Amino acid sequence: AKKNGIELAWVVPEEGAKFDTDGLWIPKGLPENELYWAKQYINHALTKEAQQIWLDGLGLPGVVPGLTPPADLVNDPSYPTTEEAFKHLIRISSQVQVENESAWFAKFKEIMQG
Repeated sequence: AKKNGIELAWVVPEEGAKFDTDGLWIPKGLPENELYWAKQYINHALTKEAQQIWLDGLGLPGVVPGLTPPADLVNDPSYPTTEEAFKHLIRISSQVQVENESAWFAKFKEIMQG
């Protein structure tokens, strides 16, 4: 949205904000030739160059050190880069999320619709 000139900002509540993680994985039992290429893909995806492209395109932090945050996200609370900023992130386990997500979405919908 920001790239299209739309004014947009994140606000992180004093209590903190939930964060998510993502991952790459290889299914068990692949044929050897598919396993080889799956490993090649993951190895490439974890290079600094590929991570920087991912970061630039999606505005998501990478997993390797030394990446440059997009200019529009420098000092943005939605893109923490300091130890202090990371203290305001809340990790919610997958189990807790699965057990509560329906209720959370229902409450959010109730709040947003009045």
